[in-house]
Amino acid sequence: MQQNTDLTIEQRIQRHERAAEIIADYERQHDFVLPKAWVDAVGALLLRGLTDPSLHLIFETLMQVEYEAGRLADRPAPPASGD
Repeated sequence: MQQNTDLTIEQRIQRHERAAEIIADYERQHDFVLPKAWVDAVGALLLRGLTDPSLHLIFETLMQVEYEAGRLADRPAPPASGD
């Protein structure tokens, strides 16, 4: 399990405590709602930092599903590798 060493344990806990706010902001940006099971997973992943690859995979997967189902008008391009 890869850990983000740039964050202190206090910062990780604060981010986890702000999970609902972070998720709501992301949902507003992309105009869809995360399934409940994924919300719980995101909260746990936030302990490892916003740059955690698993966290990004969750959002990328959901965006792809929503786009293919026609519920997301535009599919944002994934970030370039190395960013």
